[in-house]
Amino acid sequence: MRYQKLASFCFVLFATLLLSACSETEKVEEQPHTLLTVQTQPVVEHESYSVDREYVGVINSVQRANLGFELSGKVSDIRVDVGQTVTKGQELVTLDTQLLGSELKELQAQLDEVKAQQKLTQTNLKRQHALKKKGFSSDSEIDSLVSQKEAQTANLLRIQSAVEANRLKIQKSTIRAPYDGIISKRFVSLGDVVGVGTSTFSLLSTSGKEAVIGVNSQDLKDIQAQSDYVIRVRDQVYPAHLISKASNIDAKSRSISLRFSLDDNNAVLDGELAYLTFEKHYPEKGFWLPTTALIDGIRGTWNIYALNSETDENQVERRVINVLFANNESVYVKGGLTNGDQVITTGLHKVVPGQSVSIAK
Repeated sequence: MRYQKLASFCFVLFATLLLSACSETEKVEEQPHTLLTVQTQPVVEHESYSVDREYVGVINSVQRANLGFELSGKVSDIRVDVGQTVTKGQELVTLDTQLLGSELKELQAQLDEVKAQQKLTQTNLKRQHALKKKGFSSDSEIDSLVSQKEAQTANLLRIQSAVEANRLKIQKSTIRAPYDGIISKRFVSLGDVVGVGTSTFSLLSTSGKEAVIGVNSQDLKDIQAQSDYVIRVRDQVYPAHLISKASNIDAKSRSISLRFSLDDNNAVLDGELAYLTFEKHYPEKGFWLPTTALIDGIRGTWNIYALNSETDENQVERRVINVLFANNESVYVKGGLTNGDQVITTGLHKVVPGQSVSIAK
């Protein structure tokens, strides 16, 4: 009897719990199901895509010269220093010319001596011609004086040439700026004894700058086809003109050097980095998507979540795509998509394949 009561009690308890569970299930089923709202973007297929490429080079002065003397001597005067701006014809550095000055005085004295001898010979020659008319002079004496006169004339020309050479040496003892520019380097000091061709200053022209930029040979044709060029230096851009291209590939960089002249170049400095920007086109069909639409796939692949267009339930599908190009904001992809597909662009961690979602309006 006792066991019968216990069994009856257990049966009643089990039935009560079962009815309670069924009641709660019915309540849950009666609650409306809320779908996750997602941001989507319809994709549009493109025939090609373009990418901005940059090549780096360096700014050079149009004129760059290491100025040296054409003769040896001791530096006696330095009139400029590094960083100074100079004008064409301005004196920069001078050699000691005391020896040349003494040599010039000696040559001047020799010149005066020869002129005096010429004057005397000319006087004697006139006298001999007068005596000959009276029969008191022979032809040999006149011939001797004529020969002396010719020798003196030749000697006079030789000394005059020596004087001109001396003055030219004095003139070349001073280096003058061959063009307007700025002194970039100095190689000598006062008292230095320099030889022929020894560099004294490095002079950069201020009248113009050019950019020398090495480019890939595969991009050369596209770059040359451009009508306008822009060179970026620091944060400033300058219009440029293509001057020339190298006829060979650089052995170290494996690039072809292009020279560009800059229109507005007052603010650029010699040696600064210069960047050439050009737009390269790739004939590849694909779709542009924001980078937030990508999600990692297996074995290093990239996936996106798209909505199944064959049903009205907006079910999420995983699509495998191939990334052709990417930047900080967008990617160009191909594969797994067709025109008009709705791709989820944000919140990919909140959804899974097969899940039904609601599209944000």
